[in-house]
Amino acid sequence: MRRLELARRMRPPGFHLEDVRALLDVLDRLPDAGALPDDNTRAREELVARLRTYWLEPDSRCEELREQPARAEEFARSLHGQLSRLVAATPTGSKGATR
Repeated sequence: MRRLELARRMRPPGFHLEDVRALLDVLDRLPDAGALPDDNTRAREELVARLRTYWLEPDSRCEELREQPARAEEFARSLHGQLSRLVAATPTGSKGATR
């Protein structure tokens, strides 16, 4: 069940199935307590680096997703402005409509 939940949570920020598999590999290698013994420093550093990658990527992707509505609204305002100018320039007697 944990695996399905992780896959579901990784979809909105745009992760692919390969990303889910790779993160599951990292998580499966972590001990239950979430900490690695200090006797295997190299393995610990590798897991920390890989886990950090999956921590940073969603942060970056979430920031991009937060910016998208503002860009879409700006685009819509631009089109509305162009439409308003076009309608205002329409000769009298013609029917034009804005939103």
